[in-house]
Amino acid sequence: MNTANPAANPAALVALVWAAFFTCVHRGACGWLRSGPFAAAHAALPSDKRRCECENAIPSMVHAVVSVVCAVHALHLDPQRLVGAGAEGPFRPSGSMHAYTDASLALSSFSLGYFLWDLAVTIRHSMAWTWKVHALMSILVFSLSGGVFAPPLVAWYATWWLLTETSTPFFNARMLMLSYGGARRFPTAFLVVQLLFVTTFVVVRVLWGASRTYEVFARAMSAALGVGADADAARGAFDRCALFYVALSAVALFALNCTWAAEICRAIARGKKEQRRKE
Repeated sequence: MNTANPAANPAALVALVWAAFFTCVHRGACGWLRSGPFAAAHAALPSDKRRCECENAIPSMVHAVVSVVCAVHALHLDPQRLVGAGAEGPFRPSGSMHAYTDASLALSSFSLGYFLWDLAVTIRHSMAWTWKVHALMSILVFSLSGGVFAPPLVAWYATWWLLTETSTPFFNARMLMLSYGGARRFPTAFLVVQLLFVTTFVVVRVLWGASRTYEVFARAMSAALGVGADADAARGAFDRCALFYVALSAVALFALNCTWAAEICRAIARGKKEQRRKE
């Protein structure tokens, strides 16, 4: 039942193991795309940047699918969520900021490992600053929820954040279909993938994300400042600093998602204009 022990939780070590796992997945994807059935199409891509994005898509999809499925289980199906692990109470949005479960600890380490790998890749390949910021903020959040620095903090919200990865498999599938001819060969399937990507991105990351971001910001800031309903949530200076960071990162991640949503809308508008010109 309540077997989680944050004092003995080797979160950092487990995260490094997962980072190594994603490195292996990435190398396998590189070998498959460069020498497998898509080798000619991969070599014909217009730039090294595009080839890099396609190679990175495979580990990204693995992380997104696993993390979304496991997050749904941890938030809604795991029996331990009703009581929580340790003595922190139930694992729920209105519960203690320190509440966690065995599943949330494992998922935080898994995602921390992925984002460590992701940050290294974005730096190595000089990708856009938004990707670097997203990876770095995620590393800090999952370090807190996984108990790397101290007993787990904001684990429920960190687990919920992983649900925003729902759009990621469709984003990567769309890019791979565009890159390797799937969009032309299977136009109906491509249209479905594109609609699912746009819909899940806007609904989960922007519309649903707005209310949850406000909730995270309000609770974390209340705890950091020692006022309001969560005035007693912070247990020392470290907690106050960590919760202040969580409040700011929630807003920053939401703003980043809104920026990406605006870029998606602009890309759709450009595509429609080009289609009308061709007609």
